[in-house]
Amino acid sequence: MDFLYEPSKEQSRSNHHGPFSLALEGGPQSQPPCFAQIGGLVVATFITLLLVPVFCAIFVLDLKWIKWETTEGQEAAEGALPN
Repeated sequence: MDFLYEPSKEQSRSNHHGPFSLALEGGPQSQPPCFAQIGGLVVATFITLLLVPVFCAIFVLDLKWIKWETTEGQEAAEGALPN
């Protein structure tokens, strides 16, 4: 089933690695857009990896705005969550 993810992985690689070569060796017209794209990818990665889990923890664990239901298989792992 790994072959299903190959196009997605290739697109991700080209989106992340392509601007670096242009930013380092590109001309004056290609460098500023590359810096903007690299900055956007860094900001998007920061938001995805850090802010989304923090907001989920706040809304689910602290404020209890979102009700989190567990199934029978998850009841054993429930003790691992902080109260």
